[in-house]
Amino acid sequence: MTDATVVIPCRNGARTLAETLRSIVRQEWSRPWEVLFIDNGSTDGSAEIFDSAAMAYRHLPMRRVDASEQPGKARALNFAIPQARGRAILLVDSDDVVAPGWLAAMANALDENDLVAAATDYRPLNEPWVLEARIRDPEARERLQRAYRFHYQMLPYVSGHCMGFTRRLFDALDGFDETYAVGDDVDFSLRAQLEGFPIRAVPEAVVYYRLRDALPQIRRQAHLYAVDQVLLSKRLPEVARPMRVRWHSFGRETRRLARQGGRFLLDRAWRDRVRTARLLWSLGWYGGLLRGMVAFRAPPP
Repeated sequence: MTDATVVIPCRNGARTLAETLRSIVRQEWSRPWEVLFIDNGSTDGSAEIFDSAAMAYRHLPMRRVDASEQPGKARALNFAIPQARGRAILLVDSDDVVAPGWLAAMANALDENDLVAAATDYRPLNEPWVLEARIRDPEARERLQRAYRFHYQMLPYVSGHCMGFTRRLFDALDGFDETYAVGDDVDFSLRAQLEGFPIRAVPEAVVYYRLRDALPQIRRQAHLYAVDQVLLSKRLPEVARPMRVRWHSFGRETRRLARQGGRFLLDRAWRDRVRTARLLWSLGWYGGLLRGMVAFRAPPP
């Protein structure tokens, strides 16, 4: 009998996976639990790193699921989670690290709740310039981020890196929506709330989150987020803002990007990594909005 399953979806995570696994196998809990590694078509030796860890830590059940034929994180999760033996499902990204006590706090919270969220700490795994570029609020860069601090329009949501849920909720929602590129976790937690499953914050469970630090990855991530924001607003009109507000916000975003780009050129700021990263994020985000609006024939989110 297994009470909880830690699920690690992974595609080419060899650079950070060993650190992630070490943080997981050091977790302690009084009840049976397992680790389920989802190999989503890795070509960099990620599967071999996991297999070596499974051999080294024989005290803990660790299994690998080959999801190479299910490209995309949501498809891989939907394929693998039905094979989990635990009633509680805890997601961990292959480039993050969980703090001591994370497993027990999250799994215990799922005894009485169907959707829970750990707290996120950006400080340990990111260089100062990355924090400055990606987190605009100076105070936020110096403190622990509380669980589900993010909101999509009118409702909070849980990011996949700090999410835990029950098999009951997973089955009730028919899993993750596979049409999203990266927004399946947002969609999942929003649909859960609309179906009457509230989010429970578990601040004593902490995840150390790794931000993107390569400039092309920063732009691409923003682009994909924005595309899925448009789709979310179309799929879930219950949580979308009024149409007038959405167009006003889009116009303000257009003017802000123009000013940001103009100042960047006038100041010759391309040697400043922080300002370059911020501009690339803005460009990626705006381009993603335009792409989503065209692709889904929808207004801005």
